[in-house]
Amino acid sequence: MKKEHDKTAIRLANILFKLNQGEKLKKKQLAEDFNVHPRTISRDLDERLSFLPFTITDNNYSLPSSYLGKFNIEDINRFAKFASVKDLFGKIDQAFFQKYLTDSITIKSYQAESIAHKQQEFDLINESIQKKLKMHFLYQRVNQKDNKSISYEVEPYKLVNNLGIWYLVAIHSKKIKVFSVTRISFPRILRQSFIPNPTTIETIESADGIYFEGVTEEVVLKVSSKVAVYFTRRAVLPNQEIVKEMSDGTLIVLCKKVHEQSILPLVRYWIPHVEIVAPDSMKVKLMHQLHEYMEQPISENN
Repeated sequence: MKKEHDKTAIRLANILFKLNQGEKLKKKQLAEDFNVHPRTISRDLDERLSFLPFTITDNNYSLPSSYLGKFNIEDINRFAKFASVKDLFGKIDQAFFQKYLTDSITIKSYQAESIAHKQQEFDLINESIQKKLKMHFLYQRVNQKDNKSISYEVEPYKLVNNLGIWYLVAIHSKKIKVFSVTRISFPRILRQSFIPNPTTIETIESADGIYFEGVTEEVVLKVSSKVAVYFTRRAVLPNQEIVKEMSDGTLIVLCKKVHEQSILPLVRYWIPHVEIVAPDSMKVKLMHQLHEYMEQPISENN
């Protein structure tokens, strides 16, 4: 499914680029250009991109002059990615796109939990990010025994959807913290403003997941030829880059700026076909995890 959404996003990005340049588009011509059925283009324009204020004249789709040239490449890619998964996000209409397609929100996956019951909190958090104002809220931690919420005052940086779950990435006590939106209650925007730190922004933007502290700069892995096809077809590992293909089909893969919690579970899943080459510290940690697993007693069902 992800591959199909990727293809759709690329096509939509191209269409958006043309519209942003002031081109007038015909469905038939677009179908020929992208080698797809005209019904696919109809769905692109009439459903996936229905949030746009189209001007339709003689079957030509265009944008009003006031909208031309307003989107940069990042905006276009963000619009396209949202539009390509529109049906997976529940009810997303023109107002949603106009309101939320900003730098304050990032989508890292093609699923999304329903946050309809937290819409007010979501809106308030987004407003706080946009206005660069600190905020206060109560937060219910996982496995909190006494069921009490903890009070937080944070500098909100970004709303991120990772693996279908919405998170707030913020600075608390000078550290990057991640909060599940559905466990946030009683958010309140404070009058105190803050200046976003460029280094923090770069750290958040470059992360492939929701782990920001304790990031390893580079992890080198060796992928067996038996499973190499899966790694060449798509990115299986976070920030995956294939740097070399050996004569026997084995791959040398580099993952930059990744947290061990993002990569170790995947390596365990692919054992024995994926091996950590470097750093040694991560190799040792993996071996310890496997050793602990092997020492666990086998439970018997009576």
